[in-house]
Amino acid sequence: MSTTPAALLLIPALLATGCVGAQSTTRTWSDQPASGQEEQVWYGRVAQVRETVEQLRGDPAAGALAGAVVGGVIGEVLSRGHGGGFFGALTGATIGAEASRVNETRWTQDVTVRFDDGSIRTYHYQGPAGFRVGDPVVLSSRGLSHI
Repeated sequence: MSTTPAALLLIPALLATGCVGAQSTTRTWSDQPASGQEEQVWYGRVAQVRETVEQLRGDPAAGALAGAVVGGVIGEVLSRGHGGGFFGALTGATIGAEASRVNETRWTQDVTVRFDDGSIRTYHYQGPAGFRVGDPVVLSSRGLSHI
């Protein structure tokens, strides 16, 4: 049984689809209480702020090497041994190096609040939230804010 070139091209796409998952959560904040209801608010103080900084740094040299190997193999298979490996490696190296040019920093903050009723809740923010330990805060339908 022989492997066709088209089947070889489908393998990375099929493998990649199994590596991605998505989950979505939706919250609605409003400046109006629900109809006929008085808005509830909770007062408290920030008990803890935990900041996480994630730095993503690519390695174009490693990406070029990996791309060259994969491109060379695919090029050789597609050309059936007639020199396509060189052009495949060259193309793969270019694509691999470009795909590896990542230079990104992400900040998240988890703000833990101790409310006056004794409850403790943590709120997750993308980027700096602007809260410090000890800050008096209020939770309303508009979210967590300074007093």
